[in-house]
Amino acid sequence: MGLHDPDICACCGRHAVGIGFDRPTRWLCAECLPLIEYVKDIRRWDPYEVKALDAVDDATGEFAASIAKTDIAEFTDEERRGLWRCAIKAHQAEIRRLVRTDEAMW
Repeated sequence: MGLHDPDICACCGRHAVGIGFDRPTRWLCAECLPLIEYVKDIRRWDPYEVKALDAVDDATGEFAASIAKTDIAEFTDEERRGLWRCAIKAHQAEIRRLVRTDEAMW
């Protein structure tokens, strides 16, 4: 893409510059380009994901109790990875449960 091969910004529809993303390529204008730095950081969790954090608290608390440690700085590498696996699995399982049971979120 260049001056002789113009396109429009995928965000706002203005004249795009030579910065593209996706396939087929979508282009950005000079105004929208700086926003990409911030857009990647914006991620709002949905109500199921937020509610599932309660299960993560319970599961990781049980994990810490099972190894008799509460200070993560004292965890070995293996224990710390076990904690992260526990947190991820608990979060995923609780989201599945909430969706399947259609539990009210609010």
